[in-house]
Amino acid sequence: CKTGCEEGYDWDASAQTCTSQCPASYKYDESNCPSSQYTHCNSSTCGGKYKDCKKLLFSNDAQIYKTSNATYAASKDLCPGIKDFVQTLDSGDGSIDDVIMYNGESYQSHDLNLCVDADQACYDLAQKIRNANNGDTISINQDMYCGNLSLFNKLRSNTITLLGNNHTLTFKQTTSETTFETLFNIDSLNIILQETEYPGRAISPIHTACDEFDDRGSIFYCNGRGCVLTGNININISDTLSSAGTYTIDGGKVTITCDERCGIGDVDIKNGGVMNIGKINSYAYADIFLYDGAILNIKDYPEQSVGSGGERIPRIFVVEENTTVNVCNWFGTEWYQQIPVAWQKTTQINNFLGFHTITFNTNKPLSFRNRYNAPSQWESYIIQNTDSNVCSKMNF
Repeated sequence: CKTGCEEGYDWDASAQTCTSQCPASYKYDESNCPSSQYTHCNSSTCGGKYKDCKKLLFSNDAQIYKTSNATYAASKDLCPGIKDFVQTLDSGDGSIDDVIMYNGESYQSHDLNLCVDADQACYDLAQKIRNANNGDTISINQDMYCGNLSLFNKLRSNTITLLGNNHTLTFKQTTSETTFETLFNIDSLNIILQETEYPGRAISPIHTACDEFDDRGSIFYCNGRGCVLTGNININISDTLSSAGTYTIDGGKVTITCDERCGIGDVDIKNGGVMNIGKINSYAYADIFLYDGAILNIKDYPEQSVGSGGERIPRIFVVEENTTVNVCNWFGTEWYQQIPVAWQKTTQINNFLGFHTITFNTNKPLSFRNRYNAPSQWESYIIQNTDSNVCSKMNF
């Protein structure tokens, strides 16, 4: 190899020239893939050539860009409907930031922001929540379409109470942000997370020509476990892979259904609270922590295959006494159909808390798995009762 040949080329002594040793796939450079219009998603080069060439999603001077589920604009007055941008609360410094559209290379902003997609009632609700003081109570008096809005208070330490009055808030996330971001007490509310239609899988606020994202947001984050649900709460998730997030059921009753697969979430059930797991078309991830008096109802959970290894079955953590799980039409007792049970209040391995008895009422036989290495004799703390009428008691 003669000094002077570019990387990826060898010196041909007979021809007295540099000859390419690059595979044929390295066929793009500035001549046929100019960076003003395109980007190279694979940064590795061979002799100054690239394997790929992807057209930028929009020109650098674009004023507006539309996807199948969102509009990004250079100024608020260009937004359709409500003339404002979606904002979220930065989980690091607590600043309130616009959701930015990126183009071509990740994290390279082109000054386009996500336009609000919501009705006026929910937009006004979001503003009221943001400006409320710690301990304020806000009543919801109608059904609302909240679209891509995130609900949060100006201070992460403030707790706001929402009285749902059995009304419905419908969300359609177009980013991977969280719907309820700060601390809330939520009473008697219906929450629908609609399915998002999108090209490819790019629904993150980082839209790039190179990358596709399967990120989804969650309904509840609330600074950790800061969302407390009371009264009757109904949650329906249509968007595949979205999660209900992290929350506490405090004496209330929460019913959750998923039109496909989803995350039921990281859930504490306390003070006699009830969780109903209803229609799940595929499977659901869940870590459910049962405190004194907690009741978990599971109805018609879909059959799982041996390939899932039992990881698509809700995990049950017995934290305190007097806990009950009612199961209607469980699908089998093979090893991959076993219900995982643990006696601890974290998901960390080998963090055994101490045994408490848990009761399962079921119309079909169940089998169990020791999820986090509890000591021997763990099976003696599981009581299984046969109840042929258990399904008729589940009115959800």
